[in-house]
Amino acid sequence: MKLSLLVLLSIASFCAFGQEPLRINHRQTNYRSCGTPNLYANTFELTNGEYLAYTSWVQQNLGTEAYKAALPDTLVWRYKFSLNEKYVTYYLRHPAYKDYPIVGLSYQQALAYCEWLSKQANATLKDPQIQQIIFRLPTEEEWEKAALGGLPTNTLYPWGTHSLYIEKGKFKGFAQANVMGTRYAPNRDTYTLFNGHNYYDNYGDILFPVSTYKHNQYGLCHIIGNVAEMVSDPQIAKGGSWQDELHEATIQHSEKLEKTTNSYVGIRIFAEVVAYHTSTKLPAISAKSIENTSSFVAQKDSAFYISNFEVSNALYNAFLSSLEGENLKKALPKDSLWSQETSLLQYAQYHTQFPIHPVCNIDKASMLKFCQWLENQYNNDPKRAHSKIKISLPTYEEWYAAAGGPEHLLFSWKSHIATDRNATFIMNFSPLPEHVFVDPYLYRKDSVYQQTYRKEIQKARRADGYELTCPVDAFDLTQMLYKDAHLKKQQLNGNVAEALLDSPLAIGGSFASFEHECYINDEMDLMNPDNKKFGQEISLPSPQVGFRFIYRVVIE
Repeated sequence: MKLSLLVLLSIASFCAFGQEPLRINHRQTNYRSCGTPNLYANTFELTNGEYLAYTSWVQQNLGTEAYKAALPDTLVWRYKFSLNEKYVTYYLRHPAYKDYPIVGLSYQQALAYCEWLSKQANATLKDPQIQQIIFRLPTEEEWEKAALGGLPTNTLYPWGTHSLYIEKGKFKGFAQANVMGTRYAPNRDTYTLFNGHNYYDNYGDILFPVSTYKHNQYGLCHIIGNVAEMVSDPQIAKGGSWQDELHEATIQHSEKLEKTTNSYVGIRIFAEVVAYHTSTKLPAISAKSIENTSSFVAQKDSAFYISNFEVSNALYNAFLSSLEGENLKKALPKDSLWSQETSLLQYAQYHTQFPIHPVCNIDKASMLKFCQWLENQYNNDPKRAHSKIKISLPTYEEWYAAAGGPEHLLFSWKSHIATDRNATFIMNFSPLPEHVFVDPYLYRKDSVYQQTYRKEIQKARRADGYELTCPVDAFDLTQMLYKDAHLKKQQLNGNVAEALLDSPLAIGGSFASFEHECYINDEMDLMNPDNKKFGQEISLPSPQVGFRFIYRVVIE
């Protein structure tokens, strides 16, 4: 029996909320970044249906004895004075319970499932970035960090309050988790829908489907209640369960397990990327390649050429390969600065993991050294078109001229709008969320206001297709509606703001910039012929700032 990665990792349409999802083989999974670099937690607890797919594989591939050893203990439901006999018979295998959490697993069975899932996933792994991934139980610390969803460490519940119940609004008094204290509440047969999520107040089966209650801020459902969840310590379970009292169902509480198998303990699988592919292929640098990726710009009494693209990691890495020792150390991008924007560990190796994205996190001195190196590459090429050129960062005037600034339009594609004829964004920036009013000027000035809306802003960033940087050739402006906008220069607006030779400003805006911060001109003063000096003050090095180069032909 061959199971596809699609089945193993529970690809689903539920992925509208929470942290960055794990993508494998270009497909989005139910695993979410959970506050620990390189680690992802499954949105849901492991279900009966998923575990039965595993036992079926074991039976067909490893034989009857291995199959019997993999089966959970269904007798965990049977004890004195209970009315749970139907669960002994039906809970594991009946289709009605396929989306309910698996219980009755031993710690060793849980480890065996994780090991099997890791082998199956890596056997079908054809991801351009991920080289190896393992699936495992989390440590207590990892589980708590995932459960908190970015909230303060003393927070009792993942919804950010110290009450198990909704405290205000239409659904005031409704429970937010399946624990013992809520099962005998008034109106126990009431069912409703709250904010797109099912709320049961509070009685049906003993357990509920894994997607019943509202997710936390990382997108994880049922962190509290339903079933307690195993961690790497075999004697500990976290999160509380259907049979636990309220004080036993907080994020910080650790439950000591006295039995090998239980009817109230399940598992949530975590995925850890342990190895990424590292790009070792460097681009061929020649005079022709520089000439073919540059555009001519006339400027008053002089002229120059500007690179069509922001300098990519691959091109910058070719420069790094020419350095050694202290020179190399100084020029290396400070990829650790990505921690300001994302918890994904891949970005801690950004300049090797994203070869066609713009280089960033470098200072202006390193940019100028790159320009000197590229100039030498060109001038030493016997097949060059010009006898000698001079490469540098653009001045403000040069960048402004290349972007078409004198025509007093907002964007380099000679338009006042950031979308094409299909209303699709054509630059990588930070669109304001449509469902929430955010004052972009106050957001930049007030740290408290910024913290309030930060998560909404980060979600909205994805509206243009990218939450962080994108490839330097991602947006093709030659397909624009405007007949006179067949420009070769790409992403002068958005992606990363661009450093200038003669100014501390970074111009053009970045993935983190609001639309008005990506303008070439000040929209409030377009008729002023002297309107210039428009950009952002961003300290270098920064993940929001990159650069492109210009060159002038030297006449001797």
